[in-house]
Amino acid sequence: MRNTNGQLICIEDHLVQTPYGLLITDLKKGQTLSYHQLKFLEDVSHAFDASKHLNLVNSSEKEFIELIRFKGADEFTHSLKMIHDFALYHSDLCFDTAEKNALFDLKILWEGLEEMAKA
Repeated sequence: MRNTNGQLICIEDHLVQTPYGLLITDLKKGQTLSYHQLKFLEDVSHAFDASKHLNLVNSSEKEFIELIRFKGADEFTHSLKMIHDFALYHSDLCFDTAEKNALFDLKILWEGLEEMAKA
């Protein structure tokens, strides 16, 4: 659903209706999507058009990927897993939703790096 400004908003807690189907999110009813969520939807719209894939990567993203390749995706993967495991298993931290999301973000990063290392 869109608000009067044309922005996608949450139709009910944790669900946003997009042109591509329902998006599960951490938003509450009536909140608008963040920049990153909108970028994700833009990426989805280009997913089936191979001619647009390179347009999604800007120069700073290319530099970042080159740095990862130079240092080694395996090194970064190991570091991210170590930070994740240390926070989760070797600390007395209390984990609420934000902390759990941060740990999940680390997992997404290392899984992406593992895939890069395979390619």
